[in-house]
Amino acid sequence: MNPTIAPKISVISITNNHAHVLETALKSVAYQDFQNWEWLIFDNASTDETPQILSRFEHIEPRAKVFLLSKPQNLTEIYNQAFEMATGQYIAFLEPENVWVKNKLNDQLSFMSRYRPEMCHTSYAFIDAQCHVLPVGCSHAEPLINMVNFDKGPYLQLSSLMLKTAKLKKVFPLPAFKNTSDDFLGALMNKGAASVGINEVLSLCRLRYAPPTKPDYDDRLQKLSQALAAEGKKLPNAVRYDAFKADNVARIDLKPSHYILNDVYISMDELLNFNLNGIS
Repeated sequence: MNPTIAPKISVISITNNHAHVLETALKSVAYQDFQNWEWLIFDNASTDETPQILSRFEHIEPRAKVFLLSKPQNLTEIYNQAFEMATGQYIAFLEPENVWVKNKLNDQLSFMSRYRPEMCHTSYAFIDAQCHVLPVGCSHAEPLINMVNFDKGPYLQLSSLMLKTAKLKKVFPLPAFKNTSDDFLGALMNKGAASVGINEVLSLCRLRYAPPTKPDYDDRLQKLSQALAAEGKKLPNAVRYDAFKADNVARIDLKPSHYILNDVYISMDELLNFNLNGIS
C-alpha cells in the first residue's frame, strides 16, 4: 500500500517501567513496511529509564509524540486522552512488552480497506526474551468477537487490534474501567464494538517478562525453579528473565514449522518442556 495515498494509522502505547523491553517495541514499529503512521506514547510515571529512552526516540523520530506523566493515571483517562489526540483514520495499539511482525500494519490495513469492518484483530504467536518465535503454536484469531462471546474463551490481544477512528468516536469517551488492557477491551465491547479476526500471525506476545531488578516469580515458579536446581537443571528462557535484545526484531521470519493448527494455551508444564535449541 502506497503510504503517500494511504490513510494514516495512529498507534497508541502506554508504558510503565518498560525500559528493559522498550527497544524491541520501538524497532518493531520503525521497521514496519507501512510507514504512514503517528505514534502516541504515554509514559505512566515510570521510575526506571523509560522516560529517557522515549525522549531520545522522540528526538530522532518526528512521527512519535511522547507524553511523560508525572503522576500515575488510570488507563481510562490515558486512553481517552489518546483517542482525542489521534489524527489517523485508523487506530492500532502496541503494548510495549510485545512486538509486531514487519507487515502487520500493511496487511491489517489492506484487510480493513477491502472488507470494511470497523474493528479487526489478528492471530498471534509467542516469543521468548530474545524475540525468538517459540515453536509451541499460536493463538488463532476468532472469526468474530463481540460482547456476546468476549468473556467466553476467545482471547483478544490488544496489540493485535486495529479499528476505525470513526467507530471509536461513536463510543468516546469510554466509561471508567479497571486498570488492565482486558478491562479496556471489555469496555469497548460493552459499547457495542465487534472485531473481525484475520487468521494471520501479525503480533508476537512475550509469554512472561519482568524487569531485571524485579524477577516477579510467583510461588509456583519459585518451587519449580528450586526443584529443577536440585536436579542440576534450569528453567528455560521462556519463563525466566534474560537479556532482552532488539537485534532479532528486524529478522523475525515466521514459518509454518513455528506453530501448529490448533489454538495453544500455554501451561507451566508445556513451558518446562520447551526445546529452545536451534531456534533462530
